[in-house]
Amino acid sequence: MNYVEAGIDLIKKIKKIGYDAYFVGGFVRDYLLNLAPNDIDITTSATSEILKNNFLNVYDKGIKYQSVVIENYGFSFEVTTYRLESNYDDFRHPKVMTTNSLSDDLKRRDFTINALAMDENYKIIDLFSGLNDLKNGTIRAVLNPTVKFTEDALRMLRACYFRAKLGFDIEINTFNAIKEKAMLVKYLNSDCVYKELKKIITAKYSLLGLKAIKNSTISNYIPGLARGIDYYLNFNINLNDISLFLALCFKDNCDELSYYKISKNQRKEICNIIKLMDILACSNVEPYSLVGFAKDEIIKANILGSNIKLFKNNEVALTKMYDKAICLKDNLVISFNQIKANCNSIEETKKLYENILRNVINGKLKNNIDEINDFIAKEGK
Repeated sequence: MNYVEAGIDLIKKIKKIGYDAYFVGGFVRDYLLNLAPNDIDITTSATSEILKNNFLNVYDKGIKYQSVVIENYGFSFEVTTYRLESNYDDFRHPKVMTTNSLSDDLKRRDFTINALAMDENYKIIDLFSGLNDLKNGTIRAVLNPTVKFTEDALRMLRACYFRAKLGFDIEINTFNAIKEKAMLVKYLNSDCVYKELKKIITAKYSLLGLKAIKNSTISNYIPGLARGIDYYLNFNINLNDISLFLALCFKDNCDELSYYKISKNQRKEICNIIKLMDILACSNVEPYSLVGFAKDEIIKANILGSNIKLFKNNEVALTKMYDKAICLKDNLVISFNQIKANCNSIEETKKLYENILRNVINGKLKNNIDEINDFIAKEGK
């Protein structure tokens, strides 16, 4: 039994206890486009309590939203009670109420292509001409687009994501409403913005999604975004790595990266890539200048710099230079403590150690104890 068959079986089981149930949302859209499902959502007239009382392997997903996860034949399904949404807080979070109407549940959804439901016999319930929009490659808001985007500002970025994922056009009234309400994205949690941007950057038609963000003026209200998009569009970049994209967004000001609540490791990687682009832009790259970075960071910076025509270094030669530099650093014939014996302070020791290391790695001093001692003697004069 495959994922879809397990879902059909679950719908039948829900109906057997006296409640309606349908496939809904992104799964139906992708199924009709012959795209493999990442996950399958089911909507039902049964409440979460009823589901928990009638099924084994039921886990709370979000009781506030009347949503549970049910495992069936080894597959997981998010099952949510029909609901209405109203009184949105901070242009994002709604007050949720359950309803007995599938129509009400579909009405609350963002775009017509996501407001399709399908029963266990593959019959499509289409209340808002979603099938027609799917056929014509159109992203259209359900009912009033201005209201939809005022309710939840993230929907505007999601429209751009579906443009990037599917290559569909954003319907003119929907797009004009995005332009009208674009400034509301500044109220969004940066985590939500980051997740949508990551999906856009890694999507098949990423440049179309980024162009939609730019043309709708959304990019004017998110730190660094306009700069990164301009780089991608002007140089026709198609790199599906969010860290590379953010490096271009904040190329001129790494401090602004604090807008995104990303991990320390990712923040360090992005800032290092930015620093490395300046280093690699030099006509003669010093091997020692690469020592404080990871090889992967150097490769990424080289790829990015090449894409924006900042420089063009041979990757193989660059990684060989890096490997040799690290080897010399790890096998320096004199230790920090040996150098310390010739110095009056820790700061003086650190300075001399780095000077020796720099000269050895850059090929100006042999990694030989006698020559290094001679170098120390001369430096001490």
